[in-house]
Amino acid sequence: MVKRRYLKDKVYQIGQWMELLISFLIIIAICFYAFVLATELIALVTGHNPNIDDLSGFINMGFGLVIGIEFIKMLCKHSPTIIVEVLIFAVARQMIVEHTTPLENLLSIGCIVILFATRRFLFFQFDDTNRMVFSAKEPAIEVNYLLNVNIPIDNVEDTLYDVFRRHCPAERIAKGVCIYFSGCALRVAKVVKGEILEIEVVEGAQSHMMPDQ
Repeated sequence: MVKRRYLKDKVYQIGQWMELLISFLIIIAICFYAFVLATELIALVTGHNPNIDDLSGFINMGFGLVIGIEFIKMLCKHSPTIIVEVLIFAVARQMIVEHTTPLENLLSIGCIVILFATRRFLFFQFDDTNRMVFSAKEPAIEVNYLLNVNIPIDNVEDTLYDVFRRHCPAERIAKGVCIYFSGCALRVAKVVKGEILEIEVVEGAQSHMMPDQ
């Protein structure tokens, strides 16, 4: 059972690295096509013969680049909000660039409205949080800089452990215990013999309702 779980974790990590590799390749492609779009625009302004000779072509390529960027964000963050944004851009691109009928336009608008409503009313508060586990000895000021959060510190030498113990009673120290700040939360991720070894930083924590692990 332990070996099976170990292999699952390794396969999952390989999948994450492959996603990052694919994201990097897509970034290269986006940079190339952005350069192509810029050169086509320069050719159009200077009176040369561009390959893209109408506004629809520029909009089509521009939408493609935007969707590619959103797709990279989706691969990196796995955020439901970003997935909805990718779908919204894809539907909008189809409606604006393609010569669709009024009925197709109406259906596209309906799809966009449904996607906006889904993001607004059906996503829970912590469906779109970012999480990262750190050593309890990690300097809090570096975590603030890395994740762009505002963990309160009394001095620059404070670690995540120092901040957690300062705001949490000792008798409550256990795995899963959380403390909340404006825009983030700290959750105990690993405890060994009563000592906190790892702390998870959760971005976007605005309430005292945390999802179970």
